[in-house]
Parts: sequence; structure tokens; C-alpha cells
Amino acid sequence: MKRSMLVAALAMVAAVGVAGSAAAQKAKDNLRIPLKFPIDFISYSYSGNINETQFSTMAVYDTLVVFDEDTKKFMPSLAKSWKLIDPKTIEFELRDDVKWSDGNAFVPEDVVESLMWFINPDAKLTNAGNWEWIEKVEKTGPHTVRVINKRPTPHALARLTAGSDIWPAHATTKLADRKDFGRAPIGTGPYRATQVDSNAGIVLTKNPDYKLAGPGRPVGKIGRIHLLAIPDPGTQMAQLLSDGVDAIKEPEVTQVPDLLKDARFTSFVDQRISYVYMAIDASGLAGNKALTDVRVRRAMFLALDRNATTKMSVGDDPIPPVPNMCWKGIQQGCDYTVELPKQNIAEAKKLLAEAGYPNGFEIEVSCYTGTRYTRISTVVAEQFRQIGLQPKINCVPAGTYLNLKRQNKIQMVLAGFPAGSMADVAGVLNLFADPQRLDFHGDKEIFDWANQSFGEVDDAKRMEINRKIFNAYTERAYVLPVAPIPTQFVMRKEVKISGGTIQTPGVQAGDFSWN
Repeated sequence: MKRSMLVAALAMVAAVGVAGSAAAQKAKDNLRIPLKFPIDFISYSYSGNINETQFSTMAVYDTLVVFDEDTKKFMPSLAKSWKLIDPKTIEFELRDDVKWSDGNAFVPEDVVESLMWFINPDAKLTNAGNWEWIEKVEKTGPHTVRVINKRPTPHALARLTAGSDIWPAHATTKLADRKDFGRAPIGTGPYRATQVDSNAGIVLTKNPDYKLAGPGRPVGKIGRIHLLAIPDPGTQMAQLLSDGVDAIKEPEVTQVPDLLKDARFTSFVDQRISYVYMAIDASGLAGNKALTDVRVRRAMFLALDRNATTKMSVGDDPIPPVPNMCWKGIQQGCDYTVELPKQNIAEAKKLLAEAGYPNGFEIEVSCYTGTRYTRISTVVAEQFRQIGLQPKINCVPAGTYLNLKRQNKIQMVLAGFPAGSMADVAGVLNLFADPQRLDFHGDKEIFDWANQSFGEVDDAKRMEINRKIFNAYTERAYVLPVAPIPTQFVMRKEVKISGGTIQTPGVQAGDFSWN
């Protein structure tokens, strides 16, 4: 829906009037939010990393621990407490007063079965590497379990807060295909899934018996949340204007100012830790030899005005450029002393000439589909042209991009990343510093440092290692964050959002309430 069409639509809907409809939804305690993807099961682990799945996953299931962003501490959830038995073993004392939504009691076997499934090759999870550090999980008492790691693991608690959902063993072990569990899920979370249908949508109903509310884990405040499958952004916008939904996530930023002129609407914007990054094929596997020269890559970094790319992502909202690949003060182990470069066209041209490319060269700029990435890639291409490069833009769905990367056909990419969705830099290193994941550089020194970081439990030593890693990514010009990806909603003024999470959705179901 173009801006001119939006203005006309706003005028038409305002003229017709829908007074009382939104108030009726508030009276019914029914919040309606559209999804971009039809979802027929609730499980982020089985979603192929469809980010929207994580919102309902976090609503329905709980984890052993949660992260409180205010205090920057890990807090109890299904686990009442924990202690380090030895450098590789954590013992968790579990709550004994929690029941699953089918009435069965939460027991240690649920934790053992869930975490052991994450490391089972038969699970075939797309993000199985998140738990490769776990050796085994054992029940040690009526209400205790031990997680035994392959090595000392400084990010163990952080990983157990993010995506490590606990499922009921009494239900999952009876299934031939555990993906089926997500179609009729049983959870302990603040909401229960009373409908899971790719056409009719997902209905989340508040769990009146929820016992785990606390810092980092808000209790449900709205009685019923209906997640409707409406993939087309224009249709989502039309539904918001005609009172078919109450809030939309990630609206087209160019349309937000006009929407907010309508007295019916307000917005929520909050930058957590997600960002758009540029990664360059420094290994040369995609066939563009110029990119193997660090002077060329540095020139590409210097070509970019990150204030301009940030504006393409966030519009007029006062959100600054992303400081680096990790977030100090939020993610454990994050440190760097080399700042990201500022635009310098003259220096960029000088580096290209020194590298033997005074007239530039052709480069294919790959990006995700979607208006945010289209806007950013267009600006990046314009800035590349200023230093003599001849870019060709190719935006594809995320799945297509991953397939092209596996085939070594990506010269440079602009893609979205939630910075690991966890309170530790391990989530970042798992993606960029693992030769089996999204390795664009083949830098063995960085791989070695990352392996050291994954096993170093001394905070000072680990920070020193990570400082070398993130400095190297900037100095060697491998990966550059080019724009933030804030959590953004436009919603009716009857709707209120407070709080938030560093995990991919940016908000939890319990962050929504009525004004």
C-alpha cells in the first residue's frame, strides 16, 4: 500500500467511522494481531526459524531460567535455584507446584526429556548447534536435575533462557513425530493455545493458574489473543484501518507518520538487540576475487553512511546506529575497542586504487526480501556507486539466501539477525564464528578464539578473547551492522505495550494490556 493510497484509505475509513468496534474488542478482552506466515504448530525449534513462531512459543512454554533485562541477572522460572557442582555440571532444583495445561504435574523427567531431545540427532532441528555443548541431562532427585556439559560453558544459563522450552514428557514420548506436539501443545506458560490452525489462526487464552510470573516473565493481562494469518502487508494495513485487527508489527515505516495523524492510533518502538548486517565473502568462494583483499572490504565499509541506512530501517524514530556486532551491558562477554568506521568516500577510493581497482568492479548485493531490506540495499548500492563499484541487487527470501550461501553463491549480503536472541555473545559467535554456520571469511584465528571463548569461564579472560574477535571483525572488514531492527507496532489507542525482551519477537504476550 503506497503512501498516497494510505492517505486516501485513512480519509475514507475516518469518514465512514468505526467508533465502538475497538472498544468492543476491549470489552470482549480479545486482542487481534496479524501474522506474516500461516502457522500450524507452536514450536520455534521446528519452525525453520520463522521468527513469528517464537511469540506464541514463549507464551505457551516456559524455560528453566529467564533473563531480567532490568537487573541483567538470570532469574528462576521452572527452576527454583541452581548451583555449579563442578566446572561442567549445573544442578537445578525444580518447582514442585507447577502443572501442565492438561492437569499433569511438572516433573524432572520433563526437563531431562526436553533437553536430551535438543541434542538428539534424530530431532533434526535447524538450530541444533545451540545445544551442542550439552553432554547429557540426568534426574538426581524428586525435584532436581543435572545438566552435564561437554566442557565448561559460560553461556549455559543464557542459552537455557532462549529457545530451550520444556515440554511434557508424558505427551511427547507418545508421538511418532514430535512436530505434531506443536499442533495441540501442552504448556506451563502464561497462555494456553486453544486453537492452532494455519487458516483460522492461533488463539492464546490466559492461563489463570500461572505461577511463574516475575522479572523477565510477565503474567498475561489480556484474556484472549488471536494471531491471524494475514501474510500481505497491505492487507494487514487495510485490516488495521477497518478495525479488523488491533495492532500490526513492523509496519511500513514510511506510512507510520500518516497513521499516527489518525487519533485512533498510537505506536510502540523499542530497539533491543536485532540488526541488519552486511557480510562480505572475504574467502572468495563466490568468485569475486576483489573481495579477498582487506583494502577492498575496508573501502566498502567506508562507503557506507550508517545514519542513512538506519533511517531507512527506522524512519523518523530517534534510534541511533547499531554500535557493534554485540551489545555491551546486555550480552555477557561483549567487548570491543575498535569502533565501527564512519563514512569516508575519499579514503575508500584511495584504498580501492591501492588494491588495484581504481575504477571499481561489479558486485552482487544479495538481501532478504521485504521493504526494509529493499530500502537499505538501495541506499547501500547508491553509496557503493560513489566509490566506483557497480552493484547489482538481488533480494530473495531467507530460505533461498541460505541455500545460495551453502552453494557459495553469495558475494555480499544484507540480512537480519537478532544478535543470537540471548544475553550472551555466544549467540553471535555461533552464527558468524562457526565454519559450519554462516562463515564468510574462513579465518582460522577467529575460529580458534571463538572455541576458546565458548569454554572460558573466567569473565576477564573471556572478555579479552572476545575483544580480539570483535575487533578483528571490524579491522578485517568481515561483518558490519548497518541498521537497527527495532520492535515496532502501530496499534489502536486502546492497546498498551510495556516491557519487552531481547529474544526475537521483541515483546512477550504478557507485555500487552488494555489502556
